[in-house]
Amino acid sequence: MPVPLAMLTTRGARAIIINMENKVIPDFFAAARAVIESASVLCGNPIPLSECKVISPHKLDVPGFVPRSVLMFAAPYYSRMAAGDSHCRRTVSLYAVPRDYHIFFSELFAELKEKLTPEFPDVKFMCFADNSPIGEVAAASKAGLGMVGDNGLLITRRYGSFVFLSELICDIEPGEPGREYKVERCDGCGRCTAACPCECVDASDPSADRSADKRARCLSSLTQAKSEPDEAVVSLMRGEGDAPATVWGCDACQLVCPYNEDPGETQIEWFRRDLILNPTADEIESMTDDEFYKRAFSWRGRGVIGRNLKIAQGGEK
Repeated sequence: MPVPLAMLTTRGARAIIINMENKVIPDFFAAARAVIESASVLCGNPIPLSECKVISPHKLDVPGFVPRSVLMFAAPYYSRMAAGDSHCRRTVSLYAVPRDYHIFFSELFAELKEKLTPEFPDVKFMCFADNSPIGEVAAASKAGLGMVGDNGLLITRRYGSFVFLSELICDIEPGEPGREYKVERCDGCGRCTAACPCECVDASDPSADRSADKRARCLSSLTQAKSEPDEAVVSLMRGEGDAPATVWGCDACQLVCPYNEDPGETQIEWFRRDLILNPTADEIESMTDDEFYKRAFSWRGRGVIGRNLKIAQGGEK
């Protein structure tokens, strides 16, 4: 039985052949890449879903949708203004200094849907950021976006590890059968392992993505926990020796990484304005709900960040 074919005319009157049986439409990925890169976000090469570790299969269980490929994105967020200096002390993780990245991706995904759906009405796709059904770090490395560090983070050549990962998962094939996809790894210098205040970075772990128990021990996770911190965590949050105080998150393993010594600054305006480096209790309390819930540190509510501010300032737990 002959394979059903159709013609598609793209802008510029260029016609391509579409194989409707296995739904190989290379120009869909090119169109998606154009939207992503116009937003100053890095876009990887499409990879088969079979090359990814599916960690939440229920998120892909959608009637009429058969996921086949993944297009990974990396949005850089570092800026020197957000990093702070001796004159402006930063007490929240770099990723939480600008407005919430979830909102940025929500707007970007809406633009993808608006621009791709009319041009490719038969292609089904879903986008994810932070709530991904796959192991994003290894997938991003296989897609050519960077290497996996011993701290479990993706390290890009231009922006270091200061990137947010997200992806588009669709029902068409990547179009490169037989290609080998490999995870690239860092040099393993050991700096992140030595710098981790909670000893949860393990260079001997062969896993591309940090395990759940290690993430739970990470100081960043501990500062976001609703449970009351123990004395050891309180001491870390208040700062010890040269270690800075923190009221939300931890960048220790990133700041010592040699690939982060001079990272490129993001060109994404979203991550360059409305910066809060050192929130105060009064500032948090005076925010309207609309203002507060546009911050990455808001997802646990005012109570957790308020508690952390009190701890970091030497008050009671």
